[in-house]
Amino acid sequence: MKKPSLLACLALLVFTRSAWTDPLNLPSNSSRSANEDQVEDRQVLEEKLPPEARKRLREVLDSYSRQAYPDGEQLAERRRLMHDRMQERLNNADKSGVGSISRSEAQLRMPRLARQFDQIDTNGDNIVTREEIQAARDRAAMERRETARVDNPGTDSRSTKSQ
Repeated sequence: MKKPSLLACLALLVFTRSAWTDPLNLPSNSSRSANEDQVEDRQVLEEKLPPEARKRLREVLDSYSRQAYPDGEQLAERRRLMHDRMQERLNNADKSGVGSISRSEAQLRMPRLARQFDQIDTNGDNIVTREEIQAARDRAAMERRETARVDNPGTDSRSTKSQ
């Protein structure tokens, strides 16, 4: 049996996505965020692809990722270490032990967090939770991707390889 190439799988995914979500192929709502699109894409895949096909697609994409980015495992390990270090720093800063950082704790133990406290504390309760910190990190990453996409429209902003 001939195995489908990654390009064929991705092409099938791209060209059939609009048929699944919008059979009339109407213009998309540009006010939607990339995160909303990702959630919708995942829901469509879960609804339309059988579990075996989703598993196979994941295997093909993982294989491609390992070939295209051979240092991907090292990057993943670095991300895990960074995450662990951040958790440790948050635990050390949280002297009250309630699982969140007050403004005074941030000023004493995490000055960079303190400088951005108001942007991170989205509900204005003068306490930053791990969820608010993660949401702020996600927003910053999304802004970096959007900036890279605007500045370099023909390139992949996640690429770490030089051409």
